[in-house]
Amino acid sequence: MEHKVGVSGNAVILAVQAAVNPTFHQIAIADLLAVAVEEPFYSQLRTEQQTGYIVHNGVSRLRDHVFLTFSVQSSTHDPRDLLARFELFLEGFLREAMAPSFKERFEVLKKGDLETKKNPFLNLQAEADHYDYAAFERNLDFSRKAKVCGSWF
Repeated sequence: MEHKVGVSGNAVILAVQAAVNPTFHQIAIADLLAVAVEEPFYSQLRTEQQTGYIVHNGVSRLRDHVFLTFSVQSSTHDPRDLLARFELFLEGFLREAMAPSFKERFEVLKKGDLETKKNPFLNLQAEADHYDYAAFERNLDFSRKAKVCGSWF
């Protein structure tokens, strides 16, 4: 159902704090949650509800805080409506995550995410971004990627 809005472009970003002063295990869990949410969030908000062309979720870090982020850019829905849809999506996702069948899916996602993190960088830009982040945001912690991977064991 299309909604007419007064502004030709709207956007909402919801940041849910996942951890303060996170351990490497908590960072790994936040990364994995973002992976678990990615397809259903996109499918529901973009494909089914057609709220906007740009629909994205991920993990953001700001100093010693980790956030799960959700965003939609829309020309058909106002920000309050988008935020309400985010909240409904998250409530439904949490209900599904409590179901016994989710544990199996979680293990598959965990294994795949771990394999992805263990892979070498895809290109020089990805490697440069990693080291730039380590140098300027993580106080020269160049082994962070290995620590996050190791936190699952």
